[in-house]
Amino acid sequence: MSSPAVPIALQFLLFLFAGWANRRQQAVIAYLLEENRVLRDQLGGRWQAPPTNQVNHNPLGAWSATARQQSSKQ
Repeated sequence: MSSPAVPIALQFLLFLFAGWANRRQQAVIAYLLEENRVLRDQLGGRWQAPPTNQVNHNPLGAWSATARQQSSKQ
């Protein structure tokens, strides 16, 4: 009988860590959802979109375009 590629003890530790990480991630998501709800309640429907110069839909593209503009000015 051949031994498994990954020892059983290591598999157990990996599953234990994955379960812990999943629970922690779920707790963070729940916290952020609640924080968003509270902040929306505080705004009371007065939400405004950020100015267009602060909207950044593509951070890498915007950064590279800005970097190109700054390097061409020098």
